[in-house]
Formats: sequence, structure tokens, C-alpha cells
Amino acid sequence: MSSQKGAKLMINYRYLDIAEVKHLTSLSEATIYRQMDKGVFPNSHDLTDNRVAWRDIDIFEWMNTRKPSTGINRKHDKLLNKVFS
Repeated sequence: MSSQKGAKLMINYRYLDIAEVKHLTSLSEATIYRQMDKGVFPNSHDLTDNRVAWRDIDIFEWMNTRKPSTGINRKHDKLLNKVFS
């Protein structure tokens, strides 16, 4: 039985820049940073002194926690509620 000191589990993910995060979430840059400040959106990671990015797995996990809309003017609410219930 061999032991590897400091061995880490490698998980495949990709870093997303702000443009990709905005596209995936349909949120504005200002909203993304406000939500980060509130602690309800994944934090970015500093890649360099001038570059930040988000791990795709963090963004996808956050997206999966969103609930479907239940606005009274939406024609698709009944269908969405059946699909996501």
C-alpha cells in the first residue's frame, strides 16, 4: 500500500471570464459583483494581478440553485411549474 503525501484529487474545470459568466447567467457585470459582495454568487479567483475568472463548476452549481420564475404575466408558468416540481 503506497501513500502519496500531499496528493490532491484533480477535478476538471475551466475558468470563465466575466463575458462568459454574463452570457451564461444573463446577469450584468454590476449585478454579478453586487451578488458576490452579498455572498450569494460564487467568488472569482485571481489568476494574475490583473485577471480574475470563475470556475465553470461554481457557476453551474449556482445556476442549478435558481428557481423558475412564477411571474403572473408569464404564459409558461404552468408548464415550468410542472417541469421543475
